[in-house]
Amino acid sequence: MKKFGKKLAALCLMLAILASAIPAVASAAGGLVVTSYEASSSSIVKGGKADITVHLKNTGLTADSAGSNLDVSRLVDSFTGGTMTVNVKSSGTAPLEFDVVCNGVTYSGSGKSFRLMAGVKGGEYESVDFTVAQAVEFDTTKTEPTPDIPATNPQPMVQVSRSDISAPVTAGTEFYLTVYFKNLGSTTIKTPLAAFSPSDGIILMDSVSSYVMEDINPGKTASVRLRLRAADTIASSSQTLATELKFNYFNGSSLTAGSVSDRVNIPAKVRTKDSASQPTVIVTRSAVKGPVRPGQEVPVTVSFRNAGKTALLNPVAVFSTTESLTLLGDYSTYVLKDIAPGQSQSVTVRVRANKDVSSTTQSVNVELKYSYEAGDGTSNGSVTDRVNLSTTPSSSGDSPTPNIIVTKFDYGGTPVSAGGKFPLSISFKNTSTGISIENIVATLETGESFAMDGAANTFYYNRIGAGAEQSQKIPMQALNTAKTGAQTATVSFKYEYVDGSKRASGTASVVLSIPVVQPDRFTILDPAVPEGVNANEETTITLSYVNKGKSEISNVAASIEAPKGSITTPANVQNLGNFESGKSGSIGFAFTPQSAGKLDLTLVVTYEDSNAQQQTKQFPLHLNVQEPAPIAEGEGAETQPQKSGNAWLWIILALTALGGGAAAYLLRKRKKNKIPAEPVVSGWDDWDDDAVGDAAVNEETEADVRQQSGGDAEKTE
Repeated sequence: MKKFGKKLAALCLMLAILASAIPAVASAAGGLVVTSYEASSSSIVKGGKADITVHLKNTGLTADSAGSNLDVSRLVDSFTGGTMTVNVKSSGTAPLEFDVVCNGVTYSGSGKSFRLMAGVKGGEYESVDFTVAQAVEFDTTKTEPTPDIPATNPQPMVQVSRSDISAPVTAGTEFYLTVYFKNLGSTTIKTPLAAFSPSDGIILMDSVSSYVMEDINPGKTASVRLRLRAADTIASSSQTLATELKFNYFNGSSLTAGSVSDRVNIPAKVRTKDSASQPTVIVTRSAVKGPVRPGQEVPVTVSFRNAGKTALLNPVAVFSTTESLTLLGDYSTYVLKDIAPGQSQSVTVRVRANKDVSSTTQSVNVELKYSYEAGDGTSNGSVTDRVNLSTTPSSSGDSPTPNIIVTKFDYGGTPVSAGGKFPLSISFKNTSTGISIENIVATLETGESFAMDGAANTFYYNRIGAGAEQSQKIPMQALNTAKTGAQTATVSFKYEYVDGSKRASGTASVVLSIPVVQPDRFTILDPAVPEGVNANEETTITLSYVNKGKSEISNVAASIEAPKGSITTPANVQNLGNFESGKSGSIGFAFTPQSAGKLDLTLVVTYEDSNAQQQTKQFPLHLNVQEPAPIAEGEGAETQPQKSGNAWLWIILALTALGGGAAAYLLRKRKKNKIPAEPVVSGWDDWDDDAVGDAAVNEETEADVRQQSGGDAEKTE
């Protein structure tokens, strides 16, 4: 029994030693957690001062909900004194992340705990407690300092990898990803904590970004499965997921903190240039006869025109008014049918002016929400606009307050070309039936699309009688940078009038809508016709082009038209894509005439200009196709080989003579010197010494050749 008791006591003592050696994992109740910390000193002894920075995250709070009410305080622990500052790192609806910086804290020498309490003022508080591994506890039993034992185990290496992704992730899709951590070291990774931070195009859908795993033995692998979502807009095809693994390991003498940082790549799909852009919607209203008087009800028809290239799907219109108008009817939201490109839909609402109208201009606010196909999926879009109505302000006197309205305006009757000049004619009227207006100043605000053409934008009129009209013609110019569609210019009026015995002032503002189009400046030069065209031979004709316009043209296609069976061509239609502003080049048409005679062709180029209008350019050609030239009999391939054969005959005779002379020379030399025959490496070493003998041998050889040639000639005869 005593032996059992001793063993039990020894076991308890060993467990106590191990428990004191392993640093505590930072924990907290609720959503507050310590993600990491840093200390300014690697060894903090009793009475020593240090700076400690603590990184905290509260998944139960957002940065907006905490705001300036975040309250952080120190609790009783192993450190005292110092100053504390709090820095919030997150923003918006992201989980609350903040740093607590404690400068100049003093270590008591007992324990290693560091405690904080944080919460929102007026709400619940949570506390966190973690171990400062750099603290060295004071030991009263030691009389002499013990030398440090050098570490014998290096920090384990960790390999970070991810699971396979079958295809690049697309915008707005949700997917799962498994990240693996393999221990390549020789020591166990204890209490690993993995933290993840995705790039801008990826969103982490889990409620936490740090994950606690079990110990990883040498050669083993641990994993974390993440739920991710691709953002609605992905700017880069290569997204990343940053990983940081914090852990403890035994370095040979004690447990030491270690960390490994890495990142894994996530392929993503980016919307291409051909993806459809958000459609442009133009909002207009019907005409209203005269200003709206207090208490008067008027119908207002609001039209929505789709000026884009894709249809507006499931459009919903929402209406509201300014304070002096009231929207009549049971509801203010209207569901419309789909609006195809170039089409319009209208909604008629009834509004009533209140008894107290504060100004001469009131408005009906409208918002159109819709969906559209964006190339790789459906996206949501919206447009907001304001429809202005001229109103008669309420007056304490018997006479209504005079107002100015634009009764009509003209810009030439056709859409204005960007960069072109045009006259703008405006007619405006004094709406009062009994009061004249005086000292009128009209100002034209041209906006971003127009400019004055050699004139000022301010005009003065001395007096306009009751119910009278005034006209003004203004020279203007549309800027080269003006966009296609309805662009606006604003006419503002300031005036004075006498109401009874009191002089008062008034203002009015009217928005003019002027359509603008970008001119088509895509230029194609006439084709260069070849001098000769032969039947059954391929011919190429080119068209040179240049896009001089300020905008891109799209969907360029080229084709060649000819009578059926008259030609063959490798490509009936060439789809050339889009040509940006300033691009130049040439378009080639290859074809083969099938027979000789007169051939009529038409080269056709089609495209969509910057105004989304289909354009076609044709180039008719009249060609005379000739028969191919015949090859004369006995010419060409038969004549040339004959000449080549004679040349080769003389070359062979010369080489034979040269070889015979060299052989005779070597034979005489071996006989003279009585040297046995050996393989000849080079027969040209003694050419200069025996030039005379070689010449004689060559003469004999040439004589033999001439004799042989003569015999051949006799045989031939």
